Amino acid sequence: MPASPLNDQGNTALWRPLLLRGLEEDGWLQDWTTLGSVPADAGEATARWVAKAPGVWCASGLQAAIALVSPAELGGAVTATSLVADGQSAVVGQDLARWKGPARLLLALERPALNLAQYTCGIASATARLVAQVEKAARAAGCAAPRIVPTRKTLPHYRDLALFAVRAGGGHPHRVNLAGGVLIKENHVA
Repeated sequence: MPASPLNDQGNTALWRPLLLRGLEEDGWLQDWTTLGSVPADAGEATARWVAKAPGVWCASGLQAAIALVSPAELGGAVTATSLVADGQSAVVGQDLARWKGPARLLLALERPALNLAQYTCGIASATARLVAQVEKAARAAGCAAPRIVPTRKTLPHYRDLALFAVRAGGGHPHRVNLAGGVLIKENHVA
């Protein structure tokens, strides 16, 4: 995996519980379609993640988390490799990640993993577009660009992942939770 300054916390801890929860919600053990169409002895398969739209990659930690999740919880091992560093732009058709493992297990992991990757890559891509717009406007005005800073308006349990994605897109999280600083808002004034 390419080196990434965003992986300073080995961010698999952000992904692992969400990936497991996604598998649980999917009821992967009762996936009758896969059980009926993919033989138990199908062996190993290889899967490629390919960019279908331009954007910013922000799912290297997810690839690492998959390797940590699969052997113990799923009864099989998947090798998942990120081919792009977090925060790096991707173009249509570019290979982003590669997986190898039992065919049934790859199918079980596919949707929960893609959902998480789409969530973070979407946030990183939107942040990068905003950063670029602000920097362009600041250059035109001859001044320094202000930082793009997110709010805490995130999905419960997804905050750290969302803020990680903001950083991948070039943003600067400022207050992760209520204890992170003083911010008097209109609610306090009212």
